[in-house]
Order: sequence, then structure tokens, then C-alpha cells
Amino acid sequence: MNVRRFFILLLVFSLWEACGDRVREAEPAFAFLVLSDTHISSDTVKTERLRRFVHKVNRGAFPGVELLFITGDVVSNVYGLRYTPENPDTSDNRVQRVISVLSELHIPYHLAMGNHDHKIASFRDSDWPWPQDELVRMQRLWKRMTGFDPYYAVEHRGWKFIVLNSMGGRHLERHFDDEQLDWLERELAERRPSVLFFHHPIRTDSFRIWSKPGQWTNPERDPRFYEILKRHRQHVKAIFVGHGHFYMHDVLFESIPVYETDSFGEGSDTSFYLVSIDSKQKAVTPVRGDALEVEER
Repeated sequence: MNVRRFFILLLVFSLWEACGDRVREAEPAFAFLVLSDTHISSDTVKTERLRRFVHKVNRGAFPGVELLFITGDVVSNVYGLRYTPENPDTSDNRVQRVISVLSELHIPYHLAMGNHDHKIASFRDSDWPWPQDELVRMQRLWKRMTGFDPYYAVEHRGWKFIVLNSMGGRHLERHFDDEQLDWLERELAERRPSVLFFHHPIRTDSFRIWSKPGQWTNPERDPRFYEILKRHRQHVKAIFVGHGHFYMHDVLFESIPVYETDSFGEGSDTSFYLVSIDSKQKAVTPVRGDALEVEER
């Protein structure tokens, strides 16, 4: 390639990059909602609380909201009290119940799997050791009932929303399995502004009581997960988790904001985050639901 052709190509590439930057900066601001631990069960109060919230979203109580995420423990367990190993009664299906409510939403919703979403029924302790075959079986059941993979990415307005499964490595005594981490590395390598959603809290820069001791991930348990986040910290704009049933906020690597969302099922109608996105500044700004004055429409 001669020098003249090289500089022509370089100029074309630079102009293309500049145009791309202007397009990205022109992306309008938008918002999304984050719920966690809805714990749909036989308790009809939880189902009706979620239904009220869906209707509130549909009535336009949150202008600019374009997506909704739930960071796990969507149900307390898949089937009701009549289901036992001896009598696998599937008539009380909590996953179908929650999907029936969420299907009324006028915006897309996305679900992460929590430890309770892996419970076939109430007799199964969510904190017992998890053999790989059971994890795989429950994740296939989840996919069949909800349409969602155990982990996946959603692209929206130039942003990447990455939903992980923090139960994926439980058979290895950690939270994230190698295959999932390989996938995460590839997703973040695209260098788009990204937001991560998963269930279990992580240890951040400052000591925080995110949940019961031993139930959050840490660099000792999941070293590679932390290494990936550190390498791509410039592009990870926020992480949202659940499990602990209260609000918490800290940072990771002095740069990645981490937010835990209060339990919507065990909490109240205001247990959620409303998160605004500034695409020009690549900024994420969450506001707790109990700090909002929601306009009824």
C-alpha cells in the first residue's frame, strides 16, 4: 500500500469514527427500572403489588422508562406446597404466575435467575450444595417457562445490558462458571457502555454488609470475575444486585458503582430503582423508589 492511499484510508476512518461519535452523542436520554426479590409465592399480596407496579408503568408514571430488569429471586420457588418428590404436583406454578403479570407490561422486561429461582419447590433448601446436573435442569426449566437464558445480553440505544447468573458456578463453590466468564469477557471486549445485573452481591472497595455472611462473592472465591471487571472497568458503568433485601451502594475499583435493590416482594411498592441514562456523558444515575414522588396517571 502506498503512502498516499494509506493516508486517504486513515482520513476516511477518522471521519467515520467522528460521525459515529456524533451519532452516539445524539442518542436521547432514557431510563430503566430495577426490581429485585419479587418472591412471587402463594401470598397474593406480592402478586398484586407487582400487578399494581406494572399498571403504574403502563400509565406513564415513569416518563422515559424503556426497560425493566429484575435481579433474581423472581419467585420463592417454582412450584407450590403441593409439589413433593413423591407427588410432583405442578398445578401451582409461580413462574407462570409472574410471567402472566409481566406480560401486561408495555415495555420489555428482563429477568436474572436467583437462588430461589433454582428451587423446584419449598422442600429444597436454596443454600444447600448444588450439583451441576440440578443447576442445568432448573435453568432449562426456567428457559422453557420464561424464554430467558441463564445469562444473556441486551443492546439498547448503544448500551449493553448484561444479565448474569450468579448461581452458575455454585457446583464449583463459586458464583460464576468458566463458560459464563468466557462469554462475559467477549461481551465487554466490545467496549460499549455496559450495565451488569445479577443476583448475589459482591464485595466492593469499602466494607458493606450486603447480605448474610458468606453469601456474596469476593476476589478469593471468584478471582477471574474480578479480573475481568478490573480490565473493563472503564466500560462497566454500573452493577445492580439483589439478595440482601435492602438498599446498599458502594464502588468497585474506585470506579464502578454497585447498587443493591431492596426486596420488592418482602418490602413495599416503592422498593425499586429508577435509573436514568445520559448517553452523552455515559453516566448512570439511580434514584430509590422511596425517594420519588411518583405521578399517578
